[in-house]
Amino acid sequence: MEGGVRVRQYGFGWLAAVGISLSLCKPAAAEPLPIQMHRAVYELSLGRTEMASDINGLDGRMVVEWQGGPACGGYTMMQRMVMRFGGEGGGVTSDSRLSTFETEASDEFSYTLTEYLGGELTSREGGIARRGKDGRVTLEREGEEVVTLHPETLFPIASMRAWIESMRRGDRIFEQIYFDGTEEKEKRVSVFVTGPGTSPTASGVKGGELLEELAGWNTHASYFDLDNTEGLPDFEMSFTLFANGVSSDLRLNYTELEIKARLSEITFFSDGPC
Repeated sequence: MEGGVRVRQYGFGWLAAVGISLSLCKPAAAEPLPIQMHRAVYELSLGRTEMASDINGLDGRMVVEWQGGPACGGYTMMQRMVMRFGGEGGGVTSDSRLSTFETEASDEFSYTLTEYLGGELTSREGGIARRGKDGRVTLEREGEEVVTLHPETLFPIASMRAWIESMRRGDRIFEQIYFDGTEEKEKRVSVFVTGPGTSPTASGVKGGELLEELAGWNTHASYFDLDNTEGLPDFEMSFTLFANGVSSDLRLNYTELEIKARLSEITFFSDGPC
């Protein structure tokens, strides 16, 4: 049974024109939007599966934790996604762990991604991406040549801020170029805001009372290779994004299956510790 699904960082992460607008998100402004540091717990379950897939069951948990802030010079993110797959050939457990650091200025981003399947280590990789004063964005991985990313590439914190800023302006459709360490290179992301988020998305969430008071947007995002201008996306997800950077009601659409991630518990932190 094919049980490995590559983890994808989503918490961006992370619209006043009349009608539909199309814009390319730019790096964060001089006074960046505040992002609430938090730990979010999501319960995972199986949505749809394709005929070609032999997966007939899935459960698990994903935990995402953001720490740091402007006083710390940047933000750390730790995400762990453990899934138990069931199929005709038996079951298997996938365990993906992603840790990142992004500077407050979003001019440097480092990451480590570790993956296990059935308790066995299958991959461990990491790297560091930098945005130079000339605007050039480079990515360096241990033992590999330095590669150049698209100059408009955003890292997770800058990406999340750009999404929220676009949504506050009232933009319904926008694009950006994004890199978070879960893929070998950057991706083009097409974002559709399908409507305002509603307070019931926080119902039943332990510690979620604060979300009831915040603006939220129902969102659909499609991820493409940069040279894919007409084909189908490699990955899609839909979710509710709140104005403080918290996400709920996720649906992660991979090629052969859909994973649902229900926000069950959230803890909010002050900026720090550094």
